[in-house]
Amino acid sequence: MNRLRHFTLVAALTFCTIGATAQEGFYLGIAIGAGDLDIDQSSFPNANFVIDDLSGDMVVGEVSAGYQFQNNFTVDVGFEGYSSFDIFLVSDVIDLSTIRVGGGYHFPSAGRISGFVKAGVSFWELDFKESIFLNPGPEETASRDGTDLYLQLGAEIQIGSTFATRISYDVSNPDFGDTRAVKVWFGGYF
Repeated sequence: MNRLRHFTLVAALTFCTIGATAQEGFYLGIAIGAGDLDIDQSSFPNANFVIDDLSGDMVVGEVSAGYQFQNNFTVDVGFEGYSSFDIFLVSDVIDLSTIRVGGGYHFPSAGRISGFVKAGVSFWELDFKESIFLNPGPEETASRDGTDLYLQLGAEIQIGSTFATRISYDVSNPDFGDTRAVKVWFGGYF
């Protein structure tokens, strides 16, 4: 069922992109969304505790900047963070921070909506902090970092000549498991 939802989202974004024009120039924007972070048990081999196949919904935020060339190719750099919910310190905290460097292509068309695909390298750091709730000993923490590839598919809607909004589906497969996110981006071209 989960794969069907992902396929439906990608198909919808693809069909919505027929007939749009991409904007040329520098861009800067922020995004917020929801993501899923899957962690394998082998994620923290040197930790004093065991993480058993953790999977959870996360809040995702991003700040990105780049340049889109007249031929619709883009170069992009961004900071993205996944964070778990921690209410009253009763649950474990998982944070994933990434710096992304990549490139992509905006599909040309004649309207205000265009599709895009981006791929690149993600430099990530995964941090885990044990909850202090009902924890008899010292708080356990673990951290791990690495470099992996990412893929982003989406659609952009032009709002006037300067502003745009995007919806995207991001996926990566880091060493610790995998990540998936749906984000809404707001930004401008200058």
